[in-house]
Amino acid sequence: MRNKFLALTLAFLLTFGICAIEAFANEFDVSLDKAEIPFFLSIGETFEVPVLFPTSSELYSFKLEIEFDEDLLLAQDIIKPINPKGIEGYKNIDNEKGRITYWYSYNGQVSNAQAIAALKFKVLKKGKANIKILNSSEFYKKMQDDSLNPINVSFDDADITFTVGETTLAPPVFEKKGARFTNSITVRFEERTDGAQIYYSASGYAYNLNQKYDDTNGIYITKDTIIYAVARLYDENNNKIAESDIVSAEFTRIYSNNTGQGGLGGGKFVPPPPVETLPATNTPEQTTPSFPDIEGHWSKSFFEKLTQKGVISGYEDGTLKPDNQVTRAEVVKIIVSSLGLKPSEDLSLSFDDNDDIADWAKGYIKVAVEKGIITGYEDNTFKPGQSITRQELVVIAARAFNISGGGELSFDDGWKIAPWAKDSVLAAVGLGIVSGYDDNEFKPTRPVTRGEACKIISLCMEI
Repeated sequence: MRNKFLALTLAFLLTFGICAIEAFANEFDVSLDKAEIPFFLSIGETFEVPVLFPTSSELYSFKLEIEFDEDLLLAQDIIKPINPKGIEGYKNIDNEKGRITYWYSYNGQVSNAQAIAALKFKVLKKGKANIKILNSSEFYKKMQDDSLNPINVSFDDADITFTVGETTLAPPVFEKKGARFTNSITVRFEERTDGAQIYYSASGYAYNLNQKYDDTNGIYITKDTIIYAVARLYDENNNKIAESDIVSAEFTRIYSNNTGQGGLGGGKFVPPPPVETLPATNTPEQTTPSFPDIEGHWSKSFFEKLTQKGVISGYEDGTLKPDNQVTRAEVVKIIVSSLGLKPSEDLSLSFDDNDDIADWAKGYIKVAVEKGIITGYEDNTFKPGQSITRQELVVIAARAFNISGGGELSFDDGWKIAPWAKDSVLAAVGLGIVSGYDDNEFKPTRPVTRGEACKIISLCMEI
């Protein structure tokens, strides 16, 4: 048995050491199958990259020299072809230098599989990773006289670069994240380099994002507008393969007394957004007013509870708009009112985007900041007109109502929940304040509607 193994090993070495000089005339492409790499690869995730070689080449044996980014990837294995009679002559994985060397012989059988090997990697960190087959690799065909001739090979498709460490498609980025303007403004997004397309809605709703963004014209607006946008990535068959989180920005038109829009004796008038007017929070319970747009709506009982307690009173047109998305400023106002707190008379705030915060909201935000209920973003902005996400609302509600608890998250997308939100989500789920969707996802970055916000706040008031 030992002698047979030595003989086979010697034969394999002869494959690469003693071969006819005459090269196989036709040129064949060796390639890395990038299509088999998942679009999103999180840190710690493993994946395989097939090495492809044409079956018509009558490949008999080969030597692969692979180079990869050792800072981003950890090579775990190189998987041999499905051929029980083949021989692995040599395998060496050097993760310090980012090199793989692999010798293989089909041992008398011609390969009939296009994938001649598969490279297995683990993602170490986020970045643009590169893998390539070096042109020092060798491929051989067995001739009729049993001699081995080198095959002429092209390496044009043997060098691939792809993103690792990403878990979601990056959302669109506004060139200006909200702004005030006088007559008109053209809204634009930063240029994308990932091939994704941007779709948006300027109607104030985030449910019909089907208008494709054109950077040549931008988005031209002349009135108060909240723009919602999403990035989508499609394959060559126009099938959607990825979609980003939805982002939004509020753009407010400023009317001055010389535009015919007012007679304020100078200065400027910024029309407030259509936010409900809240009565004093110490108003005694009264007969529930009737709102036609919540009849038959799943959130009706929660709205009725909050209107009875004087937390909300609806819009001037007699509606509650339960399916409209709710902004960060609106949520703060509702939560502060539900706690029985009055807005502060001191409207001074230290956020860099104070000018974007309407006066009607400043007193409530001041109270919420002082009570530790809400904070700004890392760039010291508050983003008052931005739609609040599910995980943001749960965190704010947990702070406001002193909700805590423990357990484990069982949502399929639990890994998407931000670390700063996980404890609050655990507590809220444990108390039945929030739950997942039918597909067992929590969707932490999904914008919250007014109906959803009222349900969460109403249940928190019962704790």
